Amino acid sequence: MGALDLTNYGTRREVEDALGGSIPSVPVRMFLMKNLKRTEDGRFTWKMNLTAIKASYDEINRAVAGGRVFSRPALFIRAQSAQYISDEDADGIRALFPRARIATIDAGHWVHAEAPEPFFRTVRQFLDE
Repeated sequence: MGALDLTNYGTRREVEDALGGSIPSVPVRMFLMKNLKRTEDGRFTWKMNLTAIKASYDEINRAVAGGRVFSRPALFIRAQSAQYISDEDADGIRALFPRARIATIDAGHWVHAEAPEPFFRTVRQFLDE
């Protein structure tokens, strides 16, 4: 997203096609495209602050240390093909969320966009329990 010079594109389709070179998953591209907007003068811009996200990426991905324990049930959904919640993270999660359930869905990073039905079923089951 940050590599695209949005001034080079006149339509949303052109931006989506340009993203296709580095993001082959159509559901992921469609999810990202929800963050594209036009300015008052008609140019495209991203809604989120990509510069701040890039500058703070290591901090965003840092493990949560300490903190208050949440004693109610909690659901953590992780993607089979992404490493954002690893097996090694389970102990740290359960230290703060002792009643945590960690569910794995066959998808990439954006589980809810790439596998909406399994995501919905997993959340619904958790809420029903």
